[in-house]
Amino acid sequence: MDAGDPSVHPEVDKNLLLKKRFRLVRQVGAGAFGSVFESVDVLTGRKFAVKMEARDPNKTSVLSVELGVLRKLKNHSRCIPSYVCCGTTQHHHYIVMKLLGPDLSALRRKMPAKKFSLATTLRLGVAMVDCLEVLHTNGYIHRDVKPSNFVMARHSSRLYIIDFGIARKYTDAMGFALPPRQDVGFRGTARYAPVAAHQRLDLACRDDYWSLLFLLIDLYTGKLPWSGIKDRGEIGEAKTYAIDSGALIEGLPNCFKQLLSHIQSVKFIEPVDHDYVRQLFLDQMQANGIVQGASYDWEEVTQPTVRPHSGTVTRGVVDHEEHVEENEEVPQEPPQDPPVPESHGTVLSLSASARSGPSFLASTRSGVSNINFDTDQSGLRAESVSRFSMASTNVALDGISPQSPGSDNGSGRGSSANHTPMGSKANVNKDNNQTPGLLKSVLLATRGALLSCFADCQNLAPI
Repeated sequence: MDAGDPSVHPEVDKNLLLKKRFRLVRQVGAGAFGSVFESVDVLTGRKFAVKMEARDPNKTSVLSVELGVLRKLKNHSRCIPSYVCCGTTQHHHYIVMKLLGPDLSALRRKMPAKKFSLATTLRLGVAMVDCLEVLHTNGYIHRDVKPSNFVMARHSSRLYIIDFGIARKYTDAMGFALPPRQDVGFRGTARYAPVAAHQRLDLACRDDYWSLLFLLIDLYTGKLPWSGIKDRGEIGEAKTYAIDSGALIEGLPNCFKQLLSHIQSVKFIEPVDHDYVRQLFLDQMQANGIVQGASYDWEEVTQPTVRPHSGTVTRGVVDHEEHVEENEEVPQEPPQDPPVPESHGTVLSLSASARSGPSFLASTRSGVSNINFDTDQSGLRAESVSRFSMASTNVALDGISPQSPGSDNGSGRGSSANHTPMGSKANVNKDNNQTPGLLKSVLLATRGALLSCFADCQNLAPI
């Protein structure tokens, strides 16, 4: 029987149509919490991921924790998967979210030596710091940092952090770090968990970076000093010895030694200096002549297709352990979104760079009407994209440079997963005297129409 067929999970109805539009296609992952499926929106043909968890009144809901984090961080889609909607069936809770590519554990297993080069490891380190910075500055710690919880985008080199089922809000309402709790139980995956987790101590920002250090050493060398040890207690003892004796970083580039020293200097309630750690990796890259925009290792070799990822624990040769959590209460029932609204009429789809402030970039593309998703705590919003006869026109408003829309183009959130052909862009610049008169007139008229539409648009906010 095909492991990718939803029918292998009899508790999940393979004919289930969530929100009357999301149909399960195949299973792409599984973990302690439940299963993850690739799904298709029957109205648009777009692919999404669906995380499903069995409803059990006697167990805490992992998805409810993840849902809270995704909603809180919905404006950080450059490194956090976009949340689409959620709901509850007769037997399951579920979350519909962005479908991602393979995780780092799967990609590493495809390498001939089962490890990454220093160039790829350092580039990934920079991207991982970006992800952890978003979490920490918003008051969350991940508590399960490992290769399978970092996932590449499907159509770009962007890195995402996933699986927030055991994440924790570590700050109070005023933004101050909460004091440490006592005897909280083990959290995380034994291979990458910090020593504090083995000691059943409360975890803090620094502990995510302990896991990051272990993770990067593992990706670069293909092993850790405690590789092969199965007992969790013995793993904790081996970690303590490797750190104290210097065996953990012996023979490694200087950035690993400096990272270890920095983590050891950070107190429980203190934040990690993300900029400092990021610069450690960048300086090491410069010292080794590594180009930041170079290809990743897996992009340089011919690989069989890796199944898309969705934000779950994957099983692999190296990173095969599931996370463990003990003695912590979480909400039982994830809240449901209201039904998916029908799309009526035509509105203008707007996107903008995450750094562009309140200005917008209006994007129009020819073709059939599409559906774009954006969500907040009120639920799912469907937007019908305005279509024009021109093949593609990106009009800059308020001095914003036009850019091709798309979910992985560096803009944070795009209006479509389809990239605009570069050859079809037309840019409006009031200071550009080289634009042909007729084309300039057409574009200026279009700009006026767009501004008029923009004034009437509802429920639009800066991205």
